[in-house]
Amino acid sequence: MLTVGDFSQAEARFSDARNQAEGIQEPLYGAEALLGLARTFLSRKELEAASATFLEAGRQFQLIESTDGDGAAMLGGGPNSHRTGTVG
Repeated sequence: MLTVGDFSQAEARFSDARNQAEGIQEPLYGAEALLGLARTFLSRKELEAASATFLEAGRQFQLIESTDGDGAAMLGGGPNSHRTGTVG
């Protein structure tokens, strides 16, 4: 939707995707959806919203990519949580 210029529909879909990702505790999907949402703001030249959303997406990615494991713990996941459905 974003590439064809339907920014409102793209924003709605990225917001839905983020909410769904948070609901199933998939932080990577949530961060990616947040990044997409930031891109929709940028496409509509909503610079303050885009900047804030890009910063939040960056924080989310940083937590996910934490090398000492704190990020996964803070986000509710462990190294194998995507496979077993359990933390740690």
